[in-house]
Amino acid sequence: MNKQLVLRYIEVSTVLLSPITPHISDHIWSNLLKKQGNVITAGWPAAAEPDFVMQRAAQYIEDIIPSMRKLIAKVEAPPKKKKGAAAVETPTPKVTHGQVWVSKKFVGWQEAVLLTLQGTYDAASNSFAPDTAAAVLEAVRAAGAAEGANEKQLKQLAMPFAKYKMDEALKGGAQVLDVKLPFDEAQLLQDNLPYLLRSLNLDDLSVGDAADAGAAGQAKAAGINLSGACPGQPVILFSTAARSS
Repeated sequence: MNKQLVLRYIEVSTVLLSPITPHISDHIWSNLLKKQGNVITAGWPAAAEPDFVMQRAAQYIEDIIPSMRKLIAKVEAPPKKKKGAAAVETPTPKVTHGQVWVSKKFVGWQEAVLLTLQGTYDAASNSFAPDTAAAVLEAVRAAGAAEGANEKQLKQLAMPFAKYKMDEALKGGAQVLDVKLPFDEAQLLQDNLPYLLRSLNLDDLSVGDAADAGAAGQAKAAGINLSGACPGQPVILFSTAARSS
């Protein structure tokens, strides 16, 4: 635990509570934090604008854990018993290892959407051009991702992703419209590996690049298609070891 972070937390909390609990707050201010003067006259805490990239990276980790837990529960679920079949006691599987393949950039129609949004986004006004939706659909059609699709089908394919990215841009600026995430997904997973292992009760979790030739062969041998990986949505494989019921 970071000592300076803890002290900063106590300091800010003390100032915020001082109008409600002036005596105990002043005691903490003077005797615990060893601050000069009176807490009442210390001034309201000032903070910098939230770091959007850091917030998004933290949210990524918090979102991927429940997603992984659902996959683990599915893998560990016992096979359904066939009606009329004799009960056979079999060891229940226990997920022990995981493999995550991440994609470094958006490709295909998603890349076309992002490039279009980059062109229609105005950083000065933090807004998109009125014809953005039409431009997105035309770009997806030109990318050949939905050959033969009608207007409704194109919208169903592209617009949810486009709308999500547009909403993100209004919060985080043009950086979120890049074909890559504003943070290194693989490095983020590596940096948080101990936390992930504890949260998921795993022995090991490895992280690989979905574009790597060796990874493609390894995944294919396990019956996994890495083409479904995109930034923020990795392909995940779990392996099990037998355990007693």
